[in-house]
Amino acid sequence: MVAGRTPRDAPHGSAVSCRGPVWHRSCFVRFAMMTMRDLQGLKVACAALAALASAGCHDENANESRLAESRGAWRAMIAAQGETYSYEQGSESWTGYRTHSAVQFEDGAATYRRFESSPGFVDGMLVPLELKWEERGGEIGTHVEAGPIASVDQMYDQCARDVLTRDPGRNMIELAFDERDLLQVCSYWQDGCADDCWMGVGISNLQMGKSY
Repeated sequence: MVAGRTPRDAPHGSAVSCRGPVWHRSCFVRFAMMTMRDLQGLKVACAALAALASAGCHDENANESRLAESRGAWRAMIAAQGETYSYEQGSESWTGYRTHSAVQFEDGAATYRRFESSPGFVDGMLVPLELKWEERGGEIGTHVEAGPIASVDQMYDQCARDVLTRDPGRNMIELAFDERDLLQVCSYWQDGCADDCWMGVGISNLQMGKSY
């Protein structure tokens, strides 16, 4: 630089520095062009993020609406037929260990539960489920290995509270209903999880009336 001159007074062809407190006019042009490119990229990125967020919100709202509709169908059913019913649940581990349970409610209170399990494969053969215990009356809930007993209404609550609140960008969320529009599956599977990752609610063979 020539002594006593600022960068914007530099002779044509001399080296211009775009560092320091005072800039040559070409620096402003370059900066403006870079800023415009950055803003264009930022707009594209923001639009993509907004689209993803909108899709996620849409999915969450749709799931919440479907669950509310299903719960309405369930409440209409018990209003018409009473709150005596039974259902079954099962689980299976990657190790082969399997469980199956059946629960009965009469007038909204649990009155029966049975639990079956299998260690899975032994010597290459799948071991059938074996009845381990049954509970009736005051015995209900005394076997802790089967977990707490939940009514259908409580499982609807669990679905809304513990599953549908999960981030769909980090979890695979499944919501399914039977032909009567009653809750069948409400679960999530965290991305990247490898073994025994299924979490949530599963109901099968939901029957109205007394079965046991």
